[in-house]
Amino acid sequence: MLVEALDQGARAFGWENRKPRPCMSRDGEWWVGMGVASAARVNMLMPAAARVRLEADGSLLVQSDQTDIGTGSYAILGQIAGEMLGVPIAQVRVELGESQLP
Repeated sequence: MLVEALDQGARAFGWENRKPRPCMSRDGEWWVGMGVASAARVNMLMPAAARVRLEADGSLLVQSDQTDIGTGSYAILGQIAGEMLGVPIAQVRVELGESQLP
C-alpha cells in the first residue's frame, strides 16, 4: 500500500519531470528540490490503567502514569472520561506521567 501511495503521489506532482541532481533549480536565492520520504513508528502494546475520580465540586480527575508524546493523550482521555460520565470537558483535569499513578 505504501509503495502504491508513493507512486500515486509521484504521478500527481510530476516526479518524472524532476531534476534529480542537487542544486539544479533556483527560485530567486533559494535552491528548490523535490523529494519524498516515509517512516513507520512501531508502538508496543502493553496493559494500561487509569484512575478517574469524581470530585466534590462535580469535576473529574483522570490520572495515569503514561506519557504524552504530543499525540493528544491529555485531550483524548479528558474527552472520553467527560463524555462517558456526562461532565463537560472544561470540568475535567488530566494528570499524566507520574510513576505512582496507575
